[in-house]
Parts: sequence; C-alpha cells; structure tokens
Amino acid sequence: MITQIFSEGRLNILKNIVEYLPEESFLREYVEAWPLAEPPVSFILYSAMAMLGSALGRNVYFDQDVHRTYPLLNLLLIGPSGIGKSTAIHMAEDMLIRSLPKDLEVYIVQGKSTKEALHDDLMQNSQSIVIASELSNMFSREKYNEGIIPYVTDLLDLRPSSVRTKAGGHKVIQEPSVSIIGGSTKEWLQDQMPSTAGAGGFLPRFLIVKEDYKGQRIADPRRVLSAARLRELELRRERLKIEFQRLVRSYRGVGSIDFSDYSASDCYGYWYQTYTPETGNLAPFAARAGVHVMRLALLVAISCEQADIRERDVEAAIKLYEYTHKKLQEVVVPMSPQGKLLAKVLECVGSGSVSQMFIRRAMRNYCSSLDADKMVTSLVDSGDLMMERDSSGLSFRRK
Repeated sequence: MITQIFSEGRLNILKNIVEYLPEESFLREYVEAWPLAEPPVSFILYSAMAMLGSALGRNVYFDQDVHRTYPLLNLLLIGPSGIGKSTAIHMAEDMLIRSLPKDLEVYIVQGKSTKEALHDDLMQNSQSIVIASELSNMFSREKYNEGIIPYVTDLLDLRPSSVRTKAGGHKVIQEPSVSIIGGSTKEWLQDQMPSTAGAGGFLPRFLIVKEDYKGQRIADPRRVLSAARLRELELRRERLKIEFQRLVRSYRGVGSIDFSDYSASDCYGYWYQTYTPETGNLAPFAARAGVHVMRLALLVAISCEQADIRERDVEAAIKLYEYTHKKLQEVVVPMSPQGKLLAKVLECVGSGSVSQMFIRRAMRNYCSSLDADKMVTSLVDSGDLMMERDSSGLSFRRK
C-alpha cells in the first residue's frame, strides 16, 4: 500500500488530518497520491479543497435563507520560506484545475495586478481563481496598488461588483465566482499587511493554515520507490484527474444541497450555538467560523459524491476548522518586540528537547544569554515550555 512508505511521523500527521475524512472521499485519495511530497499534509489537503471549490463555483450551494454558502474556499497558507507553500498550491493547480476540459475550465489569475486590471480579467472570466503563491506579490504597498484590499474584500462576498470608469460609467460583474489561494510568511503578514485587513474583514474571509515544519524530507524520491511503484503512482494520479473532472461535471447546475436529516442539522446547530467566539483581534475570525465550517462540510460531502450533507461531514468540517484555528493567534495577533523574541525561542526549541546552552547559542544574534534565560523562564511559567532534568542537566521541550 502506498501509505506504507510514509515515515512514522508523517503517518501520524496523516491520521490526525486526513482520517477526519470519510474513506470514500476524493480528497483523501488525493492526499494519499502524494506520499513523497515534502509540504505539510495540511497544505496538500486544504489546497485540494480550495481547487475543488473553485471548480464547482456557483453550481452548488447550501441555502441559509438570508444568504447562500458556496463551496468557494479562500485559503491562506502560512509558514517559513521553503516549507512547501508554493509546492502544495501548484501541485493542486496542475493536477486539478489545469486538467479540466474547456467546458469546465476555471480562469487562473496570477502575478501582480491592480484593482482595475483584476476587475477587467473578471469581467471576461467571472469564474476564476486567484493564485498568489506569495501573497506579498499581489497585496503589496506600492502606491498603484492602493485600494485592492477593499476591492477584493467586497468581491469575496460574491455579490455584484462594479468599478467606475473614467467616462463615468460602471463595469459590473453580475455573478462573481472568485476564490483566492495564497501563501505568506508570518513575518510578512504581521509587518506588511495593513492593520485594517483583520478588523476590516479581508483576512477573516480566508481559512488560514499555519505550519512550522515540512511534513517530511526526502532528498531523492527516485531512490525511495522502485520504477514500478513510481509508475503505479503516476497512473493513480492520472485516474484521479479523470475522477476530478467527472466529480465536477456531476455537480453542474445541481443548485441547493441540504442536510440529510435532523442528526446532521443538529450536529451543526449544536456546535454553532455552543461555539465560544474570542474577543479582541480574533473576534472577526470567530464571527465567520460558522461559514467556514459549513463550507468545509459542503466540500467534504461533495468529495464523497453525495446529494446531501451528513452528520459525519459536519463532524469532519468542525475538526478541519479547529485544526486551523489552533495556531490562528500566532498569525493574526501583532506581536510586541518581546513577544517576537519569545516566539523565536519557541522556534529554536522546535519539536524536540534542547538544552539551555543550545537556546542561548541559537538566540545570541537576538539577545544576551541573560535575556534568553529570562524568556525561557517566562515560557516555563506560562506553560509553553516544559522543563526536564536528567544526568546531562536541564533540557526544555514544547508542551
């Protein structure tokens, strides 16, 4: 079985995320078709979900009376440079979106763009996906780029969108079907993104997935599998391309999808009523938690080719959302200089156990050894680090 070649750590991650999905889910098959990929499993899974939602567009939705929830998923992958953000995005782009035939194709917008240029593109191709493997390339601070964040914020509401022309008229997109998938580092997002991007509603419209490390490291994939197994993997991916096309075509014009029964609706209703939203910087994100969970449930149900949303789909969606929410505060809450140093200490510790001397050396370009010791003590007091003592002395690990 292909998943047997995963390292033990990678298998554990796979269980923690992909096993939320039903056995017959297309999304689960997609992730298992990339056993040699280095990006985090979460990046691979959520990228595929975003591409599936983009291909479905407005053809299917969940009717909530005052508004409709479409499967269009806006996704932002956060992690250090080289972790595999662009790789995961382009894997899904090439295998899924670019494999669609002419009658199902989704227009791809890439690279830098002004508000006016983006609007012109969408006037011609209302069903589009904006791919910004480096978000800073699209939402930069140049003078000419002013206004693009408010424009995109309105656009992602999927309501008719217009731009005034120089002649005084309006160019209107009546039914935009647009989603955005991008990547960024935590530092760029905190330092370069305007503070209004969170409170103003831009970032809360994204499902934000943060990871700190690659899923695995494989120097030469050709040496891991035999030629026969590699060929088997290629054939499996070709079959998945055909399966994806068939899946998207089967939902053309389907329209409204509802809960299968009261168990499914009660599952979502109970979570929605008991979910406790945060205050402060995370409040705008918590306010959109219900929409994110419903959209994920819709995508999970569709990935299983169902005509309705079942209880297991809602449960999977809640778990997938909660997985992303765990690290949200690390991304969207601006840090003080002291907070950034504390975060740097946690990065130095990583996922293993390290000595006090190791931390001092790792932090020597940022602060003195005395300050490093104080920060370690603070992190132990706050419960972020756990102190251990053995024959070699003190060591520290993350809880």
